[in-house]
Amino acid sequence: GKKVEPKVIIFSNPNNPTGHVISSEDIIFILESFKDTLVVVDEAYYEFYGQSMIGYIEIYKNLVVTRTLSKAWGLAALRIGFLIANKELIKSLNLSKVPYNLNTFSQLVGCIVLRHPERILKNVEEIVHERERLYKRLNEIQKNSNDEIKFYKSKSNFISGRTKNKEKLKKALEDKGILIRYFEDDSFRISVGSPLENDFIVNIIGNNMCEVREKCEENISN
Repeated sequence: GKKVEPKVIIFSNPNNPTGHVISSEDIIFILESFKDTLVVVDEAYYEFYGQSMIGYIEIYKNLVVTRTLSKAWGLAALRIGFLIANKELIKSLNLSKVPYNLNTFSQLVGCIVLRHPERILKNVEEIVHERERLYKRLNEIQKNSNDEIKFYKSKSNFISGRTKNKEKLKKALEDKGILIRYFEDDSFRISVGSPLENDFIVNIIGNNMCEVREKCEENISN
């Protein structure tokens, strides 16, 4: 077959919107398989995962890691993102960088908050704990639904799912004032909230699936 030689390979890890991750070993395999290709690993949700490729930037000269302060750091309005790579690669990337791509105020705030990572650790720990608890409760709903709905383990601050009854689920949630992210197919994504918010959404989804299941059983009996 024809040899593939892309100029750039880019992917997010953890992935958005699935929350799935690619292991460091698999990323290293990609780096070694495409030594002349720029490999960009977007770690926007790194804080909720805890594993990074930053330690490999001097070993693999084709590796770029991107980060943001819009997620765990809570500074989405400032639109601060940055990349990490070896010095030689940074020099070459600077040649094509757009001038004034980040305003002075954003740069100042970014530099200040990055000096105090310990301030976000507690918040991230709470979100990760709630993510695992939320997934466990949603998984119980899945088991009781005869696979009418499915949820996927996540290493981010959200949990993705699928259901053929997406429109009914959407209405049930919106009737209670809850908005989540929906996609064009049968999938959706739930952001991890506070314990109270998570329990609230679990109860609504659970009740909705009970209604769906009862209707299914009623149709079968008829």
